[in-house]
Amino acid sequence: MYLKKTIILGVVFFALSLNLFSQAGDDTIKVRAKRDALDPSTTSLATTIITSDEIEAMGADNVAEALKNYTGMQVLFQGNSAVLSIRGSRAEQTVVLVNGQRQNSAQGLGVDLSQYSIVNIERIEIVRGAASTRYGPNAVGGVINIITKDRVESFDSSHVTLKFGSYGSMIIGGNVNKYFGDNNRANLFISGNMDYSKGDYEYSGKDGSGNEVSGKVPNNERMQGDIRTGFGYKLNNNDYINMSVSAFNQYSGQPGSYQFGAFSETANQYIQRYSGDIHYENNSLDIFSFNIRASTVYQIKDYQNPNPNPEWSVHDVYDNVSTDLSFDIEREDIFAGGLFTFNNSVLVEYRNNYFKTKNEREDEFENGESIQRNTFSIAYLPTLGFLNHYDSDTPMFKIIPGIRFDTVLSSGANDDKNFYEPTYSIGLMYIIDPLSKYIIKGNFNTGYRLPGFDDLYDLNGGNVDLKKEKSIGGDIGFVLNPIKILKIEALYYITSLEDMITWTPSPAPTDPYKWKAYNIDDALLQGIEADISLSVPIIPILSSIEISLNYLYQFGVGTQNAITQTLEDKKLARTPEHSVSSMISYIYEGNDIFSGRLNFLVNYVGERYNDLENKVKLDEYVTLDITASMTFIDSVILETGVKNILNEQYEVVRYYSTPGREWYIALSGRI
Repeated sequence: MYLKKTIILGVVFFALSLNLFSQAGDDTIKVRAKRDALDPSTTSLATTIITSDEIEAMGADNVAEALKNYTGMQVLFQGNSAVLSIRGSRAEQTVVLVNGQRQNSAQGLGVDLSQYSIVNIERIEIVRGAASTRYGPNAVGGVINIITKDRVESFDSSHVTLKFGSYGSMIIGGNVNKYFGDNNRANLFISGNMDYSKGDYEYSGKDGSGNEVSGKVPNNERMQGDIRTGFGYKLNNNDYINMSVSAFNQYSGQPGSYQFGAFSETANQYIQRYSGDIHYENNSLDIFSFNIRASTVYQIKDYQNPNPNPEWSVHDVYDNVSTDLSFDIEREDIFAGGLFTFNNSVLVEYRNNYFKTKNEREDEFENGESIQRNTFSIAYLPTLGFLNHYDSDTPMFKIIPGIRFDTVLSSGANDDKNFYEPTYSIGLMYIIDPLSKYIIKGNFNTGYRLPGFDDLYDLNGGNVDLKKEKSIGGDIGFVLNPIKILKIEALYYITSLEDMITWTPSPAPTDPYKWKAYNIDDALLQGIEADISLSVPIIPILSSIEISLNYLYQFGVGTQNAITQTLEDKKLARTPEHSVSSMISYIYEGNDIFSGRLNFLVNYVGERYNDLENKVKLDEYVTLDITASMTFIDSVILETGVKNILNEQYEVVRYYSTPGREWYIALSGRI
């Protein structure tokens, strides 16, 4: 019933819009293609774009390492995994996309961002804050969209990279992107990489009880490979079709994984991921443009933890399949020569999540039993613009409302989980000067996260009584670009979370060591973000100094009544009050023969607590990286650097910390 109502409502909205357009007389109709790229200057959402040049400057091996240097991003490295917290939210509350294709598994775990090598990445798009109206369930903390090089229309390009570093690390990768046909209508691409590391490094820090610990991390070997290929074709000047398939395989020892809770020295994990997608974009029709997308991601996780005590020996295999179908329509009308613009966008989505486990134990979730969750969604996302700037398509004032209805059905081992959730958003932008980018903007939004299948049915104590998490909040800020070389962005955000889910030891005295998912009654996240970037020319055209500084002040209060402990006026786990990241770069443009870049990266993270009870306080820390890159004849690139020169081992989960000082050297060639 709900689904029928939402579809009817969406059709009515769109029909009314078309009726209004038909009465517009001689006003301009402008059909504009939907782009994969986010543009911070045209959206009210708090967004950040990380380019491939910036990733190279940081010397990052993977997406997780690249994100740690940006506002609101707290990457939790542990063992052979790395998950992301945005503005103090949980990793499970972040949606991760690759070219718009959702990567989150049906289990509901946070996505391990260290799995995504930077070899074939063109840019990383970040949305900070709730965005469920646009991106659907679980976009409570934010969204990460990884755009690969083959999705960017460009000239023929090929490159290969070889990188070596500390702890036996090695990365080999490259891509080929070939255009052919009349007017380069078609392109074929293939990319791949292999990432290997093995290092039993020394560690020191505090364990979960606050005791000082030190030792040698064992079983810390990881090998992973990824291959991606596809085809793109321009049907005419306006219509496109893209297809791609990819395969990923990983083996890793798990001495202390934050993501999967594997703290045994003997645990091993095997992950396989296969995906495919097809995307058709049509901009030829006079009345609207539309996109059709279909994709599927199949993930297998095989976790093995042998133990001398048979009761503690574990071998679990999980199958996760996510299938997405989406259709969206967009149309833009310009009235009275730019006095008023009206962009309509309607999105319809279907998603199926399938989860199956094969295990040696039978508890809440029986061996071989499967669960499916189907989501039907419809969203209406218009943009209203007023008073275009002189000789410009940029409105002076924009109102960006949104409404979305999700009907979610889930069937499992113990009961059925049916959810119906509307989400709303509204964004405001006042663009004082489009060239200098004087912009004031704000957002109000709601979001939600569905309990993951691990939360509901985990063998160690799933909780089938969990409710969905819900959020409400927003942000307000400005962008100032007073002179060409200086840009300042700042905003204040606040998010209130209801029924937030966390894992905590069972209060039952008969089973004190059994962890289980519970709903926390309330949690409050708020803070101030500020970004400053400055580019100072030293020798005109030849060299310059670039400085970027990101500051985050965040604080949160949580209360919990679902278990025996009360957590009133407590800081959220692993949420520092103050954090700063900065990069200073000297750039020598040179000539066609030689150019180079020298970078200094500094990160500061303040004190934070290791758990929700605020019993263990982790010390503040500062890391320093120095990296350099040199380009010869615009085709050969030599990179080198030392990361974490101060040898800070800053993340400790149970007994295991991050590595200390690391070095690397890389050679890349463009063809």
